[in-house]
Amino acid sequence: MGRHELWVELADRPGNLAAVAADLAACGANILHLDVHSAGEATVVDRLVVQVPDERSHELAEAAARCGATLIDLAEADADALVDDVVLALDVAGVLLAGGGPDARVEAIRRLIPADDVRIEPAPLPAGLPAAAGGPWLAVVPHDHDGIHEVAVLTRRGPRFTATEVARCRAVLRLAAQLDSMRRPRPVAPVPPPRPSTTLERLVVLTDGGLVRLRHLGPGDRAAVEAHRARCSSPFPAASEALLHNDGRDHVGLAALIGTDVVGVGRYDRGSEVAVSVEDRHQRRGIGTLLATELTRLSGTGAAAPASRTA
Repeated sequence: MGRHELWVELADRPGNLAAVAADLAACGANILHLDVHSAGEATVVDRLVVQVPDERSHELAEAAARCGATLIDLAEADADALVDDVVLALDVAGVLLAGGGPDARVEAIRRLIPADDVRIEPAPLPAGLPAAAGGPWLAVVPHDHDGIHEVAVLTRRGPRFTATEVARCRAVLRLAAQLDSMRRPRPVAPVPPPRPSTTLERLVVLTDGGLVRLRHLGPGDRAAVEAHRARCSSPFPAASEALLHNDGRDHVGLAALIGTDVVGVGRYDRGSEVAVSVEDRHQRRGIGTLLATELTRLSGTGAAAPASRTA
């Protein structure tokens, strides 16, 4: 039993492929593989691998002609002719994954498309390419690779290249370009260091056993800070936007609250000293020391700066 590869062209109409199969069966041929290629608006090209008794192999051409098909090529099938199309596609992808560059692309195209020669050329086309008439069939597949215009040039003696094969070649080139893009190192944007939190909120036990709530100042504290300022006998800056602004390190403002009342305010600005204000009736409870110590920790100064105003 011999294995043969047939390329036949026939009209793209229902029943024609069944007629080809019936005529091949009449000469004892068993179809082992079938690959259908688009050939135009009205015709298709079928690539068949068949097994037939040696003494009847000469009938294959006659069988194709009987059903109205045009025999394009008939040859003995090679060992790879029966590879499943999906397995073949995965094998091609493996070639491209294993290596990049023109050599990998040429090898991948060779495995997917029967061709005598495959080259990747820069566009425009080089001189001296063979003409299709009277010589090998020629397929030229343009492609842009990293902004460079290239063409894949395929030649073979035997059946002409089909639109399906050109589409397969283009898919290989596209996949190769995507893999090459993934291999290139991408610049890593520097990650800025995290800013300290500006949402401090915790309860602290004072030296006399009382509780004070310590948190960052914010724009919504303007009225509470002004009320605190009015209850202090020592001067303290008004509740300006600068006083209420927090960035967690260079500009830090804290409030000490008992209930809903602001009873102490602390402020630190880089390049300036720590400023602390505590209401008269809550002095000597450790609130001023608590504010100054916490400001020093949050600002990262490493040592407590002297308080400019401590009421």
